[in-house]
Amino acid sequence: MATEHIKSYYKPSPEELRAFVNVLLDKDMPMYVQDSGIQNSLLLEQHEDEEVAPMFYFSEHRYLGNTIQLPGHDSAGDHVAANNPFTLQNGLVVTYGDINALSGDYFGLMTPISRGTTLKDRKDRFQQSFDLLNVGEVGKRRAEAVIAKLKVLMAAVDDAIEHDQKAVHKAYQDHPLDIDALKQVTVAYKAGADFDTLALHNIDHFGSEARLTYNAGHALALEVAAQGDLQKAYSINAFADHFLQDSFAAGHVRVPRNALYSLDVKVDFSISFLKAIASNLWQVMHDEDGNLGLHVQNLAGEKWKIYGDTRLFDPVNSNNLRICTEAIKVSVQEVYNAYKLRKVIDESQFGAWRLAPILELVSSHPENHLPLLFVKSDGKIYKRNGNPGEGVLLDTMWDYVGFLLENINMLEKQIQLQFQKIIGNNLGSLVGNLSSGQIAH
Repeated sequence: MATEHIKSYYKPSPEELRAFVNVLLDKDMPMYVQDSGIQNSLLLEQHEDEEVAPMFYFSEHRYLGNTIQLPGHDSAGDHVAANNPFTLQNGLVVTYGDINALSGDYFGLMTPISRGTTLKDRKDRFQQSFDLLNVGEVGKRRAEAVIAKLKVLMAAVDDAIEHDQKAVHKAYQDHPLDIDALKQVTVAYKAGADFDTLALHNIDHFGSEARLTYNAGHALALEVAAQGDLQKAYSINAFADHFLQDSFAAGHVRVPRNALYSLDVKVDFSISFLKAIASNLWQVMHDEDGNLGLHVQNLAGEKWKIYGDTRLFDPVNSNNLRICTEAIKVSVQEVYNAYKLRKVIDESQFGAWRLAPILELVSSHPENHLPLLFVKSDGKIYKRNGNPGEGVLLDTMWDYVGFLLENINMLEKQIQLQFQKIIGNNLGSLVGNLSSGQIAH
């Protein structure tokens, strides 16, 4: 998959391409194609006023961080994080849970932290990402704007948590928010990568990469705590705990996000359509695993089932909520211990991972559905075919197009809308490049 010449490849005709797009976008949303030779314009019904749920679930991260206690940080007379906000270097006032929620999804660099080759390199990248939130007026303003955009949703979720946790999922449905508003905020306040770019480069939130990212941030927090600055250490650790929390979400455990990211960066994305294809592949499996759930076990000997985003408070996910909360408590306690003892521990001793799912055992669990996508020993990506360990090789861009077409209904509504808009805006240039042979398949 590259723009240079490949010996043989299939080039769909403009008619075939239009047929593909019509099938892909047939989601009760009118689409009109006007033929104009090679260049075609696709006019989609604009859903500017339609609100959809946020791609990442701020309220769940925020809740997890705000319910734990912060020993040694009790400005409100107790240790509960929700009642003890921090004042960051730039004057931003946020709670531990707020930082959990802002980390990674709204603040970060385009370069993944987990791609650092050494722990020091990863800690440096983590520090740079945290400083986008901690230092500078623009970071303060971005954070305040994001929280303001999510205020109604957060209030609805908080109310459901307090009165009927079974209703939390419905609160997301009843109080959706337009993703475009979040994009606009992160573009307006240039504190690192914007919302779209962070989503495209989000490998730090998945699998072993989430563990590398948490370890970098937690190690940094321990160092700062051992030097005597507990508040800053807690703030850094809150930024790190986002990736620990992700490790308890079913859609983040076994998706081969790193391999798909490598696909992303190999393909020439001068055509936004191709970028949309590649960047949505992970979302399909993320949504399936999150909805169906996965059986897991940890090093402490516990066995339970985990679910995905928006399902943190579902009764079937109660064990997962409990164990995830315990892992965060361990993370916080290690920061406090480093502060009290003026001593750090090695990353091999980080206790939170004793409670997290063992990644290597998830796909082999007999009660789990086969992974939708997986990587074999040859390093290539395969889709399941019903036979464990076999699968069908995804080798060309059009293999991935077909895969997404097969599974488009699994994507959440707001992802379908975003994908639809991208294709609608770029069909003309896509057809032109295919016809001229600029894109190999």
